[in-house]
Formats: sequence, structure tokens, C-alpha cells
Amino acid sequence: MIRLSTVQKDLIDYVGSQKIGSKVKVNYVEDGQKKSATGKIIKLENGKNGIGISLIDRTEVTSSITLSSQQRELVDQVRA
Repeated sequence: MIRLSTVQKDLIDYVGSQKIGSKVKVNYVEDGQKKSATGKIIKLENGKNGIGISLIDRTEVTSSITLSSQQRELVDQVRA
């Protein structure tokens, strides 16, 4: 199961509520540079309204803390 951040969910909800053909402008950051793209709301293969992009989270966490097998199991359950 994929868990979306509040920002991702808000964006999906907003885009999904727009009418087919509505113009949209998306601002984003790529390789540290601010960019933007324009387009229109389309009907996606899943039947929902969207803009034809996937959201990804590029957050990576590293730690020097060693977890017990029970702790790792709990972390895995939270991720699922």
C-alpha cells in the first residue's frame, strides 16, 4: 500500500475535481531548478480526471541505529 503525503493527496483531489479540458499549470523542481509546464485535464485510463503524471517521493532516510527484529517488523507494518 502506498501512503500519500497530505500535499500529494490535496493535489490529486484538486486535479480530480477539475473538468475535462480545463487548463492547468504545474510548477515543480527538477535537478534543483524551478520549472513549469502547462496542459489540460484529461480522462485517465483509470477513469479519473488527471494530468497524466505520477507523483513520487524522493525522500530517503538513513540511520546508524540498529533495530531489533521486532522493531523492524513494526516498521514494515507501518510502511504497509
